Amino acid sequence: MVTDLESTNGTFIDDKRLRPGVVAILSPGSCITFGTPSPTYSQPLIFD
Repeated sequence: MVTDLESTNGTFIDDKRLRPGVVAILSPGSCITFGTPSPTYSQPLIFD
């Protein structure tokens, strides 16, 4: 899960901007981008 806490540059999941305070559920293969310049993080998800 990811939440943007009213960041200056925003948080993006798969190039779609998250609204501040909204919890987003990640899917396998999702890309999270934030900040400037835009680092992109990819992490395999583990489901129990």
